[in-house]
Amino acid sequence: MKQDQWFYSIDGKNQQGAVTKADIFRLLQEGTLTSDSLVWNAQLGDWKPVRDVDEIDWQSEVLPPPLPKQNLPDEESLHKSGLAAPNAASKGEPDIDEVVLYEESKATDVATKEGDLPVRWLNFYIYVRVPLCMVRSLLFFGISLLMFAEEPAVLVFMGVLTGIDIGLSIFLFIGLHRRRVWGWRLNWVVLVLEVFLRPLDRAEDAVMYIVFLIAALLLWLLPNAIYFSKRRQLFT
Repeated sequence: MKQDQWFYSIDGKNQQGAVTKADIFRLLQEGTLTSDSLVWNAQLGDWKPVRDVDEIDWQSEVLPPPLPKQNLPDEESLHKSGLAAPNAASKGEPDIDEVVLYEESKATDVATKEGDLPVRWLNFYIYVRVPLCMVRSLLFFGISLLMFAEEPAVLVFMGVLTGIDIGLSIFLFIGLHRRRVWGWRLNWVVLVLEVFLRPLDRAEDAVMYIVFLIAALLLWLLPNAIYFSKRRQLFT
């Protein structure tokens, strides 16, 4: 019988073989055999566990100690040495494909939402009415300059009101144009201010102011409130 013929048993009942010692090492590496598995060779007197067979140095051959962590180069060292390409995700930067997919899904989402809801009044409101309000404020201030040229205090007050009106209109235009939630909310503020402040320059007394206020609430604020409430999903 050849000396390199080995037999083994996994469960201690059924023998397998014959195999070579190299096969025994391979089975140990694969985990098929363990240190408690029985093996037999012509040089052995009886079946023995792998750990008791001197010819099979299973500990040094099969179970090497783990490499120390300090010997493993970290990712930063690999980048410096040029052995690894920088990973955009590790730097907190989105992958290019992810950015493209996000932009495509965002555009599809907006198109789907607008396809379900008519936006003609919204576009007219943003690109026509809001700019006209700014022009109206400037014209009103110009008329005030002619009417109150000799009253600096009144001109300063009118200038402040005009500046606030123009500033709100600019922010409102940007917020609605870019479909931002803060623009949608700012529009509610502007609508309420218009309803309560616009009648002041037309009403001659409290009764007329209340009449103008009720008319503005019913004819202006209520329809716009219904319209913009239903189109809340257009703003992100």
